[in-house]
Amino acid sequence: METGVFNEGLQLAIEALMENFIVERLNDTEVFRQILNNEKTIRRFVTENFGYQLKLDSDQAKLEKIPYFAREWMGIKEFKDELDYMFLMSILAYLEKKQPEDGFLLSDIIEEVKQFLSDVQSVDWKKRQDRKSFVTAMQFATEINLIYVRDGEIESFEESEKGEVLYFTTSVIRYMFRNFSKRIELLESVEEFLEDGLDIANPHHTLMRKIYFEPVVFFNELTKAERDYLAIHKNFEHFKTILEMYTGFELERSLECFYLVKKERKRYLQQHPHYTNESYIVTQVAKELASRLSVMEEKPLELWVLSDREFEHVLLETKRKNELAWSNGIRQASFSSYKEMVIKYVTEWKLAEYNKVTWDISIYPAFIRTLGEYNEEVKEYILKNRKEEGEVVG
Repeated sequence: METGVFNEGLQLAIEALMENFIVERLNDTEVFRQILNNEKTIRRFVTENFGYQLKLDSDQAKLEKIPYFAREWMGIKEFKDELDYMFLMSILAYLEKKQPEDGFLLSDIIEEVKQFLSDVQSVDWKKRQDRKSFVTAMQFATEINLIYVRDGEIESFEESEKGEVLYFTTSVIRYMFRNFSKRIELLESVEEFLEDGLDIANPHHTLMRKIYFEPVVFFNELTKAERDYLAIHKNFEHFKTILEMYTGFELERSLECFYLVKKERKRYLQQHPHYTNESYIVTQVAKELASRLSVMEEKPLELWVLSDREFEHVLLETKRKNELAWSNGIRQASFSSYKEMVIKYVTEWKLAEYNKVTWDISIYPAFIRTLGEYNEEVKEYILKNRKEEGEVVG
């Protein structure tokens, strides 16, 4: 694929398509205009590099994105168990038969959903938990603008099976369902779903999907074909240039891994560090780790293994030095909850790996790449605000 002059509008369009399920003209006119203006280039970029397809009309744009690996953190954060997902799939099956602006009643869809799941899951609408799970799935369908409420409140169904709501579908319904290369019942595993439409013999495609959607890609996660492809210098340089030109990410490489870096933080992107308490705390843990390991930020280690006791000491020191500026909920949480939060975050972002058998933790280079601390001015500002809100500090 050709590389050329930096195009900020093109990068903005690709970023929006990669980060969102769907981009609607009414919700973001400027981004949608950039998608239309760069349609030909976008189609070529996503097809040649990812094997993806772009769906586009005058009102909506959707990029059918399939990661190489299915990860737990890719799930829907509002969903708590399998039943939530089962209800969502049943709702989608019901909606697939609808046209935009078709109306339907809650009482109609709950009967269809119950029937749809009858062979795999017993549903009893008299059970509050079943109703609550279904409400969660319907609320998600509403949030992504598949349907909207004309009359009634779905929350009433959680309280009583007699609740009624009038829904209507939106035009987004036409873009919800993914196209497969063969009948869906012939796909027998998660791997087959992920690989459908992917040229697994093309290392450029598989590498793009891995590196773009994984926080870190370790060399031991690469196939022989992928390693051979990257071993050719011109291939690696082409791969790096394409990513940086079209996405705005910079590809960094250490002795053990690859990862993408974007110098500018954006709230709507899933980045580390991010604008969350958990993210800030992890960077403070990284600061304590780096000082203990005597490692400068610009000279990251490749691997460092700490015992559970050593890591707990790092966490305790981080808490002692920073907790006065932490949120009330995290500050007052038990140490085990605090530790669990940090471990969950760093393992999902592949900053570290926690061994549940030996309880050792392996620190990867990306963990201590970004270090954080509250300077005294910031601490004083946070504490002042908390005191003004009537919170007891100290």
